[in-house]
Amino acid sequence: MFSRRRTGSAAVLAAILTTCAAGTVSQLSAQDTDGRLAVRAVRVEDAPPRIDGMIDEAVWQLADVATDFVQYEPDPGAPASERTEVRVLYDDDAVYVGARLHDSRDDLIVARLARRDEEVYSDWFWVMIDSYCDRRSGFSFGVNPRGVRSDALLSGDVMRDANWDAIWEVATRRDAGGWMAEFRIPLSQLRFNEAGDPTEDQTWGVNFRRQIARSVETVDWSPVPPDAQKFVSRFGDLRGLSGLSPRRRVEIMPYAMSVVTHESGREADPFGGANQVAPRLGMDLRYGLTSDFTLSATVNPDFGQVEADPSVVNLSAFEMYFPEQRPFFVEGADLFRLQYPHHISLVHTRRIGRPPQGPVPDEAEHWDSPNATTILGAAKITGRTSDGWSLGILDAATSAERVRFLDGAGFEGTNSIEPFTNYMAARVAKDFREGQSALGVLATATNRHIDHDGLAFLHGAAYTSGIDARHRFAGGRVEFIGSLLASHVRGDSTAIARTQRAAGRRYDRPDATHVEYDPTRTSLSGVGIGGQLRSLGGGNWRWGAEGYMRSPGLEFGDLGFQFQDGSDAVGYWGMLERRWLNPGKLFRRWSIRANHMSRWTLGGERWWTHVGMMGDFQFHNLWNVAVGVFRQFPKTSPEALRGGPALRHAGGLEGWTMISGDPRHKIGFGLFGGWWLEDDTDGYSVWVDPSVTIRPSEEIDVRLTPSLSLTRNPTQYVSQTEVLDDMHYVLGEIEQRTVSLTARLSWTFTPNLSLQFYGQPFVSAGSYPEFKEVADPYA
Repeated sequence: MFSRRRTGSAAVLAAILTTCAAGTVSQLSAQDTDGRLAVRAVRVEDAPPRIDGMIDEAVWQLADVATDFVQYEPDPGAPASERTEVRVLYDDDAVYVGARLHDSRDDLIVARLARRDEEVYSDWFWVMIDSYCDRRSGFSFGVNPRGVRSDALLSGDVMRDANWDAIWEVATRRDAGGWMAEFRIPLSQLRFNEAGDPTEDQTWGVNFRRQIARSVETVDWSPVPPDAQKFVSRFGDLRGLSGLSPRRRVEIMPYAMSVVTHESGREADPFGGANQVAPRLGMDLRYGLTSDFTLSATVNPDFGQVEADPSVVNLSAFEMYFPEQRPFFVEGADLFRLQYPHHISLVHTRRIGRPPQGPVPDEAEHWDSPNATTILGAAKITGRTSDGWSLGILDAATSAERVRFLDGAGFEGTNSIEPFTNYMAARVAKDFREGQSALGVLATATNRHIDHDGLAFLHGAAYTSGIDARHRFAGGRVEFIGSLLASHVRGDSTAIARTQRAAGRRYDRPDATHVEYDPTRTSLSGVGIGGQLRSLGGGNWRWGAEGYMRSPGLEFGDLGFQFQDGSDAVGYWGMLERRWLNPGKLFRRWSIRANHMSRWTLGGERWWTHVGMMGDFQFHNLWNVAVGVFRQFPKTSPEALRGGPALRHAGGLEGWTMISGDPRHKIGFGLFGGWWLEDDTDGYSVWVDPSVTIRPSEEIDVRLTPSLSLTRNPTQYVSQTEVLDDMHYVLGEIEQRTVSLTARLSWTFTPNLSLQFYGQPFVSAGSYPEFKEVADPYA
């Protein structure tokens, strides 16, 4: 709870939520009767203001002034160190926001150039609008003094999707008193409902945020306490809007690109040689179906700006996870996210357009195989209504792919390596109690047209479904999340047998008594359940607990991502944290957290148990230090022998440290490192990732991150072989060394034009000083 200092009165921000309804407002004050701050917007009757950063038109003087900002950090609730004044206008086409950001040291304003949505170290000003006034979702528009723009979608009260890009205008200007920002946000970029009576005023949620870089100070007009996991629900009210009608939106974005690939050693390759050129044309489309829902479509989506995945050497049985980066699929991804605790992703859109899964024929000496499956087209419908309904539908089709090959005898042929596939995901959710409770449903479907025996290992059809519920109580200070999952896959017996043998499931383990391997099955089903209870702030203590169960047959990897404990798992997790958010003698802020986690298979084998402590400390000189120490207890790994019996592993001790320097300096340093020591063996792992950031000017940013890791694993799986009906499992002691350097250069010429470089030299080597056979896996 925070108090606001005002002339002649004291105002207290109440932690209750109010209903945003249209109604006639005859007079607006700085704070309404329920404690929520309010500001009045003024309709522009004549010419709209010029977007030049001046805020000098007479109409600006007619609007209410939102001021008296308070600190979010470093001293929550204290008055802002610099004065900020914000005014809001509107007409039939747009909302206009003018901000005067006073600064007593205008020579110390930080104004770096960067690409759009790159929130570099700089001063910033943000306008955040909850146009549905549902206290759960909204739109964020930000600018720095050099005119660098950033925008994002807000959802779930606290989630932020920076991959959303809107069409809007902003201009900035600096003077001796600070700087100014002038926004024009078209109504076509917002989502809101038309009032039943055009003469009635509408109310939207709104907040304004300013960041002062040199003091690392963040201030809000409507205070957002840092000890509360709430954001949109703490917005104030934007009153006085009338006669607004949602705009139909049409956006067409064609593109052209060319990819040049050079691959040494392929000069004599009959399928293209060492140099290959691949031109591409494509188009994205956005169309406003109604005031609430938008259709987005793409043909040959533009993935030219997607950064390459980092290099890794993966010696485990599990697939590596890489996040989605492609703009079409990232935007609005939160609508397809089921609220399930602990590593569940039923929709992982990197499956769409994935590399072909079929093998190249063994006899092929030369071949021409696509790196990715062609996306024939993809479309999605997303949106939400004023009464709390949200909807997301995604459908995509990828083409069948074939590999051309040439064998040693000169025979040229083709093989099918990926079937025609259709992917679909649909999500419907409903908010209740002004966003304090919600109920949702998610369903996915993957259907493949398999017409080649060589692809019989793939599922012909895969379906998942889930139900999730969220409920806040105790005055909004505690939240419960619960979910139910189900999956069903079917196909040739080859595909289902492969699924039963998959990592993390292992129906074929000889010592597994809770599952039975059946190579003749043509379908497999599974279920899951999970729940989480957590605090949402309101004090310096935070806590959370969750539990989950997933049956061995649960399979959602065709369109989702199956993490290590995606199936055949039961477990729990608990956390308790104490935070000190106000500056003290030594730290600017700091926190300490303790947690505990355990996981078993449904057969009762303990796969994971650890307890740990973590601390996060920020000093007054803005250096940050975070440390963690964890104790892992002895465990039994069902996966170590790749279908063999579970293997007992020793426990161990793990620690890590993260250090980051003062972001205000032109040369910044950071470090992330850690270690792992295994009990009763000579197994260990040490890694260190230092980093340096160099900013020679406000336009150039250079980031270098070298990395070194040393690992000795005494029980690395190597192979298995059957001799006289007896299976033998071979392990090796591996010593592995990996060195890499990630380099990024960004040179920004204007807020709309930049040059970027990314590179990662990567070297990894390993040796096996000894091999061993498993004599007793439970020893």
